[in-house]
Amino acid sequence: NVSVVPLGVDSDLFASNDNPKYDVPTLIFSGNMGYAPNISAVTWFVDRCWSSIQREIPRASLVIAGRNPSKAIRALENWNGVTVTGFVDSMPDILNAAHVAVAPMVSGSGMQLKILEAMSCGLPVVATSLGLGGIAARNNEEIIVADDADSFCAKVIALLKDPLLSRLIGNRARDFVIRNHSWAAAGARIEKIYRKIAK
Repeated sequence: NVSVVPLGVDSDLFASNDNPKYDVPTLIFSGNMGYAPNISAVTWFVDRCWSSIQREIPRASLVIAGRNPSKAIRALENWNGVTVTGFVDSMPDILNAAHVAVAPMVSGSGMQLKILEAMSCGLPVVATSLGLGGIAARNNEEIIVADDADSFCAKVIALLKDPLLSRLIGNRARDFVIRNHSWAAAGARIEKIYRKIAK
């Protein structure tokens, strides 16, 4: 008899705010940048997707945010439009400054907190199937899933070019997190388990 309470995020902390967006169309990848699956994901994205995205949207920017950036991650700043922040004081603020979050995971396992945090901030997220993992968000409604470089580029470009679509996916993403991965939702599940046991 096993009950599972999914990973949650603080949906009050990770929420959309009134801080201004970056002046240029900006993608964000967040997480511990010394963690091997994150390093693989970002290098795959920059190597396989970034030039194609910039050909379509020359002003596009990529922000890689998170502590412990490895030497390989720091080297990505040599690419036009790529910024590596290292540790940031407020991940919600830097997420809210971006326009689209990317999670092109090509290795690793487990539920990706970075995806839930971005979705909770009302950001549209483009992820691989591996990145999506056990998150039960609906493709093309609450999240966008793409597994090859051409598809990933096309989905990112579509969101950057269409603010209305971007906002729609982002709003649905936040609603999904509140219903399924907020602390309130987790608490309700735990309380339901206690009540069942108490009977």
